[in-house]
Amino acid sequence: MSSDSGMKPRARSLVASMDEMTLIECIDEGLGVLGRDDQRKIYWRMLLIGKMKENGTSDKGILRDPDGFLKSIEDTFGIGAWAIERAITQEIKRKFLLDPTESGNLVWAIKKAMHKISELQDDD
Repeated sequence: MSSDSGMKPRARSLVASMDEMTLIECIDEGLGVLGRDDQRKIYWRMLLIGKMKENGTSDKGILRDPDGFLKSIEDTFGIGAWAIERAITQEIKRKFLLDPTESGNLVWAIKKAMHKISELQDDD
C-alpha cells in the first residue's frame, strides 16, 4: 500500500502535464490553418512565443497568459488574426467539451480549459 501512495503524486503531476499538453496540441491544431504539417505548426507556435517575449509576457507562457498570446497573434497577423483565433478556439472547445454555442474568444477558451484541468487535478 505504501507504494501506491508513493505513486499517486507522480500520477497526478503526469495527468496535469498531459492535460496541459493536450491544450498546447489544440493550439497547434488551430495554427494548422497556416500549414498542416507538424513542423509548420510548431514553427508558428514558437514564433508567437517569441513575439510574447518581445512584448514582455513570455515568462508566464501561453497557458498562463492567454491575453499576451492573443496579442502576439494580433501583432503578427493583423487583420487575419481572427481566423487563427477562431480555429484555435474551436479546437479547444471541441477537445475540452466546452459549449460550442458560447461565443467566447481565445482567451475565454484557454481559461475555461485551464479551469477544467485544475478541476481534474482537484478530483484526484
